[in-house]
Amino acid sequence: MGNLPRLLLYFNVEKYWLVSEAGFTPRMSNIMKICFNFLITFTLLLGGCAQRSHTEQSIKHSPPLHINYALFAPASIEIPSALSLFQLTDVQKRHFLNYYHRQLEQNVKPHQALANYMQAQFTDFTYYGETFDASTAILKAQGNCMSLAMITSAYAKLVKLEYDYKKVNSQPIFDKQNGYLLVSSHVQTRLFDPTYEKEEGFFTFLRPMVIVDYFPSANNYPGKLLEEKTFVAKYYVNLAAQKIVDGHVDDAFHYSMKALEYDDQYSGAINILAVLHKQKGDHQTADSLYQYGLFYDENNVRLLSNYLILLKSQHRLQDINIQQAKLDKLDDPNPYAWLEQAYTAQHDNQSKRATRYYKKALDIAPYLQPAYLGLYQIYLENNRNKEAKAMLQQALYWAHEPDEKQRYKYKLYQLSNRY
Repeated sequence: MGNLPRLLLYFNVEKYWLVSEAGFTPRMSNIMKICFNFLITFTLLLGGCAQRSHTEQSIKHSPPLHINYALFAPASIEIPSALSLFQLTDVQKRHFLNYYHRQLEQNVKPHQALANYMQAQFTDFTYYGETFDASTAILKAQGNCMSLAMITSAYAKLVKLEYDYKKVNSQPIFDKQNGYLLVSSHVQTRLFDPTYEKEEGFFTFLRPMVIVDYFPSANNYPGKLLEEKTFVAKYYVNLAAQKIVDGHVDDAFHYSMKALEYDDQYSGAINILAVLHKQKGDHQTADSLYQYGLFYDENNVRLLSNYLILLKSQHRLQDINIQQAKLDKLDDPNPYAWLEQAYTAQHDNQSKRATRYYKKALDIAPYLQPAYLGLYQIYLENNRNKEAKAMLQQALYWAHEPDEKQRYKYKLYQLSNRY
């Protein structure tokens, strides 16, 4: 891909664009294999939404978690522990601590000192669509957004700085590999100022912090906070998903089970396990796994969509209608979730459903140019030229980059001269 386009570090609500100002090109689907979670059409959709409270879950009684262990061979590789994911070599520790303590001697705040180190050391950190642990990512000077978060967390742990993770809702980037359609999403790390003291009588809306992130965009907006147990589970799920793509189904199973050790309600791991059981021919266990996942995450668009794939493979028309109605009625505030569903439906030649999902995305985010372009393509293929032209005009209205505007104008010119 080349060097890191931007490393975003910002304080409170002010943003400072540090490192390179090189523009981010969206033409990266071939290398952006895994960033944080995946969408695999026909078999696998991963992601996480808000979970219901433990009180509500206990009232409704959690369904049992069924796993058919006999279907899977032992792992062919040793799966690392969560502790090892954040471990650094002695050389890496010394290098960071020397810089960090020099910063403190200059009265730089601890969280800022860590951010400054990231700024100084990782300007040439190459974006690469693989998930690495902290030490490996530093040695290779490359990795995806989760790898960057691993590095930041490892340094924060070393000097006992408080941090957390936040999901970022951003435009999904798709990559098709071995018959699977993968979609990336994004995570950022927040480092908190340990010297901050709340003034008595004042309400603190946002604690002083630094955010370390890849690829800032005006169209990105913060999602939900992630507990570290879920972050670690997502790490193992990333590796599991890549094992599926590579054809190593048994290893994928063991990575997914490792994820459940850290978050036994994480829908991404449940989803993969359901897919793996389906691939092994155990549809009954796959079904129970989807129901288990939806019990804890009933509004998860991706999980419900993947459950529908299983139902359709079994021609269970009544259940399909019930679950499809649930999916269509979901009110997920993330427009990119609906954009994913629209892409999937369009890929399956389900134009009506794709149209509905594109429109749901636009109801939430009218600036979403890919949704206009998706509708433009559907309308054009169905000879609805007036509507197709209207979608291009809307995309042009929301375009900011000169190249984008020129491309839309050219399409409009072609459309006007074609009909």
